[in-house]
Amino acid sequence: MDDELLKKFFAGQCSDEEHDRVLTWYQSGKAEKELSDRIETSWNTIVSDSENTWEKENVLNDLLQRLPEQLQRQQTKNPSPRGLIYKTAFRYAASLTILLTIAVLWYIFIKGSDDASSMLPIQFTHFTTERGEKTQFMLPDGTKVIMNADSRIRYHEDFASVSERVVYFEGEAFFDVAKDPLRPFIIHSNQVTTTVLGTSFNVHAFAGEDIIVSVVAGKVKVQKPLEAIYLHSGEQAVYGMSDRSLFKKSFDPSSTLAWKEGTLYFKNERFRDIVKKLERWYGVSIDVQKVDIEDGFTGSYHHKSLDEVMEGMGFVLGFDYEIKGNRVIIK
Repeated sequence: MDDELLKKFFAGQCSDEEHDRVLTWYQSGKAEKELSDRIETSWNTIVSDSENTWEKENVLNDLLQRLPEQLQRQQTKNPSPRGLIYKTAFRYAASLTILLTIAVLWYIFIKGSDDASSMLPIQFTHFTTERGEKTQFMLPDGTKVIMNADSRIRYHEDFASVSERVVYFEGEAFFDVAKDPLRPFIIHSNQVTTTVLGTSFNVHAFAGEDIIVSVVAGKVKVQKPLEAIYLHSGEQAVYGMSDRSLFKKSFDPSSTLAWKEGTLYFKNERFRDIVKKLERWYGVSIDVQKVDIEDGFTGSYHHKSLDEVMEGMGFVLGFDYEIKGNRVIIK
């Protein structure tokens, strides 16, 4: 496919005939390899000097977030049938993969590699907690962060001066966001983006687990690709990793935020989920040798040692345990 024609397509300048030609090619088997090669070549040029393995996913997320706004502007400028080219393109883009392809191609052919490169983070500031560790710190804008064990956060070195305050986060943390009506505070966690101006909320976003955003005060927008919901105080958004669903419900702050006060809280939980929490909380590895331990355990432990927790839990669930350094054996 001719580069000039693709440029016209993504700029909304094609004739009806050219428009149909591009879409026909795009849906054909010929387009897949050519687009893949073209994107890979452009991507390699952009990130050839980078060693950060996170960047590709994050830049694609940024592109996907920015693209709909650009398309809306284009349609407003050019309301003619030809100006609706983007809407047509999105109708054919039935999957996230194709949407990301369109996003990348739009930047390759319209914005150019130089502009795309300007979106790439050159330098990050990182905060990380290990298992068994918690920390509290302030971001450059005055936002207070209380970070639970086994969590990671990073943000651009120019965080304090850019128009959007963007952080990338995995794990669990409580954010008390400094108010700034002109600069949204945006958290990227896997496929979920949380946007606020100034509020306090909890984010649970461990790898492989459902992502949960719980709002204590203020208003928060939580979105996944092509869907968004708004939360107010006392509401919680849940993004299901298994089915990619996004829904909201009410929550109990005393249990959801118990970790901030040093309290391990379990409510009708599966034993395998309890094991994950204990490993993160105490920085240990747990070897479960006993089978058929009952699910549905409820209990709370405030500033208790690992031995005290295991003793109480073992009495209720009927297991013995042994602690050897950083290893726990349940039998």
